[in-house]
Amino acid sequence: MSTTRSKDKLCASTKTKSGKPCRWTRPCPYHARGKPGKSPAGRGTKKNRSVVRHEKLLQGVLAGKSVREAGLDAGYSKSTCEGKIYQIMDSPKIKECIRGRVEAAKLETDEIIGALVQYMRFDLADLFPADPLLQRAKELGISQNIKKVKRRPVVAGYDKDENPVLEYELEVEAYNGLDAAKHLTTVFGLQHLPAPKQTAARDFQAQVERIMQRVREGGVTMPDDVLRAKIETKLRPGRSVAS
Repeated sequence: MSTTRSKDKLCASTKTKSGKPCRWTRPCPYHARGKPGKSPAGRGTKKNRSVVRHEKLLQGVLAGKSVREAGLDAGYSKSTCEGKIYQIMDSPKIKECIRGRVEAAKLETDEIIGALVQYMRFDLADLFPADPLLQRAKELGISQNIKKVKRRPVVAGYDKDENPVLEYELEVEAYNGLDAAKHLTTVFGLQHLPAPKQTAARDFQAQVERIMQRVREGGVTMPDDVLRAKIETKLRPGRSVAS
């Protein structure tokens, strides 16, 4: 036995390909008010998609990309990235996000610097105020260079009752001064400076050039190679030449 659905429950729209009334029950996904699939859930999805794009745009800009490049990577169209994307970046919401990120980054940077300063100022002598070795090192100003101290008991002899007399053998491990010097060389870029010999040769030639210029201004017409040789011989210690 066949049954027929009530007409008041059908869409009955004639906006179909065949022109016949639509047989979908209400609400029809094709002929309901508004565009198909545009339910409140759909509008929420669109809103979430916009938030995600804003977040990707912000991440791209903070990573050093141009606004246009960050916009394209975030999923904005080319036309939007040519103009409207700059209005989006200038919106109060984006500015607030950027300000929050900057403040958070500053806080993390301060925490990192503070931790590094604590590591730098760590002094093993402060942990053992009764230790004579560490306290003596602190008086000398070198206790911060001590990395580790080991004490091993050794038998130094026996007393009259044949009991062992113990003494302690010390092993001190300190930070490597040469490694510190290499690190400072890298920090200050000293490895890129010319060698002392090269610097001396450069300064010597500059002085020769200055003297040659003064001699030329004085009217001397001697050939350059001869004049240079005479000046270099005069400037070098331990040598002389007859004028």
